[in-house]
Amino acid sequence: MAGTQQKSRSKCTAWVGNTSKNLVNLKIRYFAIFREAVGTDSEAVSSNADSARELFAELSLKNPGLKNYQAALVAINNEMADWDSPLADGDEVLFFPPVAGG
Repeated sequence: MAGTQQKSRSKCTAWVGNTSKNLVNLKIRYFAIFREAVGTDSEAVSSNADSARELFAELSLKNPGLKNYQAALVAINNEMADWDSPLADGDEVLFFPPVAGG
């Protein structure tokens, strides 16, 4: 129609997680109570998590049994790591639950 203004449309830019980053393929290993909660000792996953902390949160959504636990230690490629350590494609991430002893 001549003489009418068109409204411009904008794309939604609010995203959950880091969707602009490529997915990384990871091998996850669970120990003790985590293994029981998930029902397996290891699995391969694709994730857009930037850190071990984000990965554990993502896995907790997928495996409700993990939501009740706070992971005590994490290792990346068989080396103890900080929860904010970055993840790279092909990493092996190991989650260790809190351990009580006497």
